Amino acid sequence: MRLAPALPVALALAACTAQEAAEADSPTTAQPAEPRQVNTVFIEEMTWTEIRDAIDAGKTTVILPTAGTEQNGPHMVMGKHRYIIEEASDRIARELGNALVAPAVTYVPEGEVDPPSGHMRYAGTITLPNEFFMKLVEYAARRFRAHGFTDIVFIGDSGGNQRGMEAVAAQLNDEWDGDGATVHFIGDYYANNGFREWLLEQGETDETIGRHAGISDTSILLYTDPQHIRQDELAPGGGFEDSGVSGDPTRASAESGWRCVWTRPYGRSGRRWARCRDGGGAVSVRSAWGVAVVRALVALAGFGLAAAPRAAAQDVPTFTLTGQILDALNEVPVVSAVIKVPELRRYAFSDVSGRFSFPDFPQGTWDIVVEMLGYHTLDGSVSVADGNGLLLRLNPDPVALEGLRVRTRSERLLSDRRRRIPYRVTTISTGIFANSVNPDPTAVFRRNSRSYILPCAETAEDAGEQMAPSCYWHRGGPAKITVFLDEGRLESGMVELAMLPKEDIHSMDWIPEMGELRIYTRHFIERLDNTRISLSPLVYP
Repeated sequence: MRLAPALPVALALAACTAQEAAEADSPTTAQPAEPRQVNTVFIEEMTWTEIRDAIDAGKTTVILPTAGTEQNGPHMVMGKHRYIIEEASDRIARELGNALVAPAVTYVPEGEVDPPSGHMRYAGTITLPNEFFMKLVEYAARRFRAHGFTDIVFIGDSGGNQRGMEAVAAQLNDEWDGDGATVHFIGDYYANNGFREWLLEQGETDETIGRHAGISDTSILLYTDPQHIRQDELAPGGGFEDSGVSGDPTRASAESGWRCVWTRPYGRSGRRWARCRDGGGAVSVRSAWGVAVVRALVALAGFGLAAAPRAAAQDVPTFTLTGQILDALNEVPVVSAVIKVPELRRYAFSDVSGRFSFPDFPQGTWDIVVEMLGYHTLDGSVSVADGNGLLLRLNPDPVALEGLRVRTRSERLLSDRRRRIPYRVTTISTGIFANSVNPDPTAVFRRNSRSYILPCAETAEDAGEQMAPSCYWHRGGPAKITVFLDEGRLESGMVELAMLPKEDIHSMDWIPEMGELRIYTRHFIERLDNTRISLSPLVYP
């Protein structure tokens, strides 16, 4: 929960004299003993004194993100653009090192109101006429300038706001003429991010990718904020006519989002390679969506907004610096590691052989940082010159990063299966079995299935049927439960399940619409993790 900063007048009320109250009302009297260090770049998560101190310390760049509040089909929440742009803005601000992020503007042009057009035909979409949107960002920029920010960055995650931001940037720059502040519109972030091209290279088509709420956005949100995807509403084209969906979001995955998203430098960061097409040639980048962030950073660096690197004197000889990243334990190449030279604002990524290169690299001593998910960060100074390369070893780090848990192969396969099932799936997890005191796995299933489990006949004489009811109430009557153990059908169903030791069971998936109970043993999960076996495709009624 975000807390509002305490008002100076509250301090006055705690005092007992009118003189003290008058002094507390003045912002200039609130002088902390020393600046508080806060681990955030978001203005709305800071107090006004923390913002003042940050500006005084050199954080004079402010990023103003804009994002439409619009329909995204029945499966994805209205705030999709805001969640994505805030992730990107966080990353950009931290990479620049001298920037803060303003609250996102989520009221943008989305279409006409009367008669409704575009996304305005769907409940919940909010629009502003372009002239009012332009005034909103204009006056936000004017206040930023008044507060001491010298560079104001406009960046947007939706289409209707691009033209207005560009026009306001031009207007204010003409008016200010470099006096006090400059406004920078970063259009490449939205218009040129490369993810669609990467999906096409993976075998998707223009029809499956779609133009709105299809594979791209759904994949990104599945990775960054999966709680905002309604898994049970995923359907090709949204599932019905005029659903607001273009494309097939059922083909989206958190894994694609993982490969697409480049977010926080020390948080939820999936460092993978993707192949994206930029103009006429193929280029390797760490992530498709990351291209947008990189382009924004490059543009800002071109404007002189990045923290100034140590000058590489023009007289210093340059050469192509090459190197290799290896696992310190088994000496195998580390793929997709990011190699940074912070003082030069240079980045490179290790290829399938763990190799990387920096063209036109200046000779001298430089700090180099190597990061990779699952490894300790390597940070140190090296002296380089033409003719010598780098051999760097990373030590594995089995501890998951804060806010990120690396999925095993079995988790990915099971998650992908559950996501593609068009019906509700109730998962009875490992933790539920571990915490259950009842040794009977059928009892654990009945307790957690969210279904009414009953004998298949009211006067069942079979003792096994009485002990392990094999039906559930479905559409007005009892229906038989089909039980699968590790992809094989159990002919005796629930009776056979009752004889299975609870400790052997890893998890269960109950699909009431199909009447299927799928059980996965610990041994089967180990095989999924350690071999190339896969799950059988399901047939949906």
